[in-house]
Amino acid sequence: SVTDTNDIALSTSTVSSNLTVTAGTNITQSGAVSVANLAVFNATGDSIILDSANDLNSVALVATDASVTDTSDIVLSTATISNNLTVTAGTNITQSGAISVANLSVFNATGDSVVLDSNNQFGSVGLIAAEASVTDTNDIVLSTSTVSSNLTVTAGTNITQSGTVSVANLSVFNATGDTVILDSANDLNSVALIATDASVTDTSDIVLSTATIGNNLTVTAGTNITQSGAISVANLSVFNATGDSVVLDSNNQFGSVGLIARSEE
Repeated sequence: SVTDTNDIALSTSTVSSNLTVTAGTNITQSGAVSVANLAVFNATGDSIILDSANDLNSVALVATDASVTDTSDIVLSTATISNNLTVTAGTNITQSGAISVANLSVFNATGDSVVLDSNNQFGSVGLIAAEASVTDTNDIVLSTSTVSSNLTVTAGTNITQSGTVSVANLSVFNATGDTVILDSANDLNSVALIATDASVTDTSDIVLSTATIGNNLTVTAGTNITQSGAISVANLSVFNATGDSVVLDSNNQFGSVGLIARSEE
């Protein structure tokens, strides 16, 4: 356990159990840090920048801004960040405690998984992963995200976006009792929706896996709109596939339906 009243820069360090670093201002590094168990970095009001080839296990963070890199798995124990957070892992990013980030969080686990399903409070979230699952107790705003397999987003209130979302396989957006608004130039494949109101845009084909909507639904596609599971919408559904096809032939339950397409079935 190390405390510094000002900045502290970690040189090459190897700790076989737990590490606690507390700084009056910033925590940075000049060499790689290896910690076998829990690493706690506390720079309340300032920054944590640990972007070398670190080998951390479980990490707790308190800071204004934080950026942490791990060459393998990283487990976020707890994190309280009053501005922005970036976490980069060589393999998986998971958590064992709640994460609170006021503004932008970026989780980069290229080729592996991001699983953050505790009672988190995010501002906006950017994801780079093969598989990703993110839960927020309030609103969640999706920043630019690229997921090469499946994505699940669960929010206590609304799901919106500030950047484009690209998901190769299934996307599940769950905002039970509130709104899903994803109207940027997204590249989605199959989509499942649970919300009061939902509006989803895709630049190419979109396949509706399932949808349970308590009020209105709007789906806009650059090409075709189809489905692989039943759709239930209490009030108005609008399906816009201008110049292409809308084919929704499963056991659906619609209120009223508006169609813009070349072929309507």
